[in-house]
Amino acid sequence: MKINELAKISHVNPETIRMYRNRGLLRPAREENGYFEYSWDDLQNLLYIRKLRGLNLPLDTIAYTYAHPDADDIVAGFQRECDNLSAQIDELCRRRFMLEVTTEHYRSYRENLRGVMPVEVPDDRYDVPFGNGAADRAPDEWLGNIDLFTQGLRIPAAYLCSGELPERVPVELTLGTYRPILEEHGVAVPKAASHLPGGLYLAAIVERRGDSIPGAQLRPLLDYARAHSYVPTGESTAFLFRVDRAKGGESFIYRLRVRVRDAAP
Repeated sequence: MKINELAKISHVNPETIRMYRNRGLLRPAREENGYFEYSWDDLQNLLYIRKLRGLNLPLDTIAYTYAHPDADDIVAGFQRECDNLSAQIDELCRRRFMLEVTTEHYRSYRENLRGVMPVEVPDDRYDVPFGNGAADRAPDEWLGNIDLFTQGLRIPAAYLCSGELPERVPVELTLGTYRPILEEHGVAVPKAASHLPGGLYLAAIVERRGDSIPGAQLRPLLDYARAHSYVPTGESTAFLFRVDRAKGGESFIYRLRVRVRDAAP
């Protein structure tokens, strides 16, 4: 049979069949006119290759099975591919988990657009200064695993505790994540990290331009705390959601969280 007929029967396109032939995996007879004539044995061979390729085995591994009849060697080659797949599955599971975390953050962000909301945070968090001249304090291990971390900011405690807000409140940029994520992936906590315990936080949306945010954006959060007999502890963190260029210039939108406690009776 000719290559187009073989392609139709095997569900393998002609270009791939030619590639297998050029690699020596297929060995059809060649006619006097230069065309290749494929036999039913070539079809059996092609389906064998297709099955192994469906298991994500590289062509070199498949070629190895032709040249080495030793079953132990073949099993070892297959086991290497199983190990590679296991590593890929672990990586995909990690990416799925972080995507789920990010999705939940975005879902909360949309809810938070309606105003200040209380949030019970179950896990401890660590943040390190990052940006505004402090980039050297963010460890390479954190930057190399950026998908495990969130970009955020921190409000100076004095503004949160005193309630006195200027027109622009300076902020410190941070990079951070939760303790269970660090532990699961074996990432160390640097000395420069600040610790934020789990507990009750108030969340609000803020917009940063440059190294500050409008003081007016913090006022609803502090008013909410006072109205509900909460006292800010001075601890804060944030999650960068998006970079906004719709209004001209460039601003950064965060979901800010400020830790609070019940007012003393």
